[in-house]
Amino acid sequence: MRNKRAINSGRRKMKKKWYHSKTVWVNGLVAIAILVQAIIGQAWLNAELQGAIIVVANVVLRLFTHSGLQK
Repeated sequence: MRNKRAINSGRRKMKKKWYHSKTVWVNGLVAIAILVQAIIGQAWLNAELQGAIIVVANVVLRLFTHSGLQK
């Protein structure tokens, strides 16, 4: 199995398909949750807490991201 981290020796970083991205999946689920809340007309959490959770989740995911997406 290949090491997913790019070696900083001038090589290009490995790219992955969009559906392998945890960040894309988490943000897609967030978008669905926001849409559901809008449709039912009731928020599960207040907006500030929801925003804070999204920011923290994205920062944590970014810490573990080592490759970009393919075009």
